[in-house]
Amino acid sequence: MALSVVTLFSLVRGMAAMRPEKFNASKVLTGGFPKVQGKPTMVVQESSRIVRLAGGEFHLTDDGAKDCDYGVTVTETACQVSATTIITQNGVVPDRSYMVSGNIKNAPPGCSIHTLMDWAVTYNTNTEGDNDGNFALVCHGLETKVHGVKEGENECDFGAEVKVDKCLGAVNDVLQQLEGKATGAQTMLHVGHWATLPPGCAMHVGVSKVGQKLAWYNTKKDAQNDGSYVLMCSGTTVPVR
Repeated sequence: MALSVVTLFSLVRGMAAMRPEKFNASKVLTGGFPKVQGKPTMVVQESSRIVRLAGGEFHLTDDGAKDCDYGVTVTETACQVSATTIITQNGVVPDRSYMVSGNIKNAPPGCSIHTLMDWAVTYNTNTEGDNDGNFALVCHGLETKVHGVKEGENECDFGAEVKVDKCLGAVNDVLQQLEGKATGAQTMLHVGHWATLPPGCAMHVGVSKVGQKLAWYNTKKDAQNDGSYVLMCSGTTVPVR
């Protein structure tokens, strides 16, 4: 069947519209990858935040952290080695290979890495220093371990309060740390609402282990330690060097 002039014109115009766009070499780089504007940002992977050295386990907090999420900040003598190991593990070559040390207002106290800038190892002697968001702290200690604070204290010195379902195990762990494996394990956890115990999980000191009266969990949030309890908290204590 013969096509009219109008029909032929419509078909030609439709085919022209289906023609692929002309290749523009400026839109791709060699290898076919799109161009990226600006300098790429280094994203620290979770597996690269933790390193194990002879002195124990060290880890990097999230960027902008004000203090350690668990454990304690690294001492100045251990800062360079532990921080450099973390940097190397992340495949980064920092612009400054030396440790920046001094009284710094916009960095967190202690050992950190300038992760959102040039990855310089930094040690801040200013205990009132405030992280401006560009630093990540280097901390020492295990998240899975627990410790007891100073007898009579009402809050954790670092780490977080131990939950009720982990309280009995935490008390037994601290007992073992203090007295060795020969210590009789506690099998009973006392849970209640008292005014004279610290809030959360605690160990009663100065009482017999035989009576199963060492492990306590207080649900009263505004309670005050009468001085005879040791609060259980996450993280391990690290000797000051």
